[in-house]
Amino acid sequence: MSNERRIEKIDELIKREIGSLLLRDYGGDGTYLLTVTDVKTAGNIQTAKVFISIMPEAKSEKIMRFLQHRIHDIQHYLNRQLRMRPVPKIILVADMAGAKMSKTLEAIRKLKDDPNFTEN
Repeated sequence: MSNERRIEKIDELIKREIGSLLLRDYGGDGTYLLTVTDVKTAGNIQTAKVFISIMPEAKSEKIMRFLQHRIHDIQHYLNRQLRMRPVPKIILVADMAGAKMSKTLEAIRKLKDDPNFTEN
């Protein structure tokens, strides 16, 4: 198996495992939504950036701080679940793409509502 294909499989495994952990243990009280949007494992398989989208955006910073405090528990869970060595060290990253898209769509809506706007 090529190294690229191996990395892709590792990314998929980590995304699935951390996604299910977040849903089960850190799903909250229904006032926010956590989603693992992407995983990027380094070529040497030592680290993996896990991109997490948090909705609503207003709670993003607070929830990311909480998850950073729980990183050792998340890593321990992953170490037990994955049958591979080495298990990459997890680095949590807030995925702000969804928030940027929401702001862009809102700007487009406002522009279309502007009476001086004409579509050509």
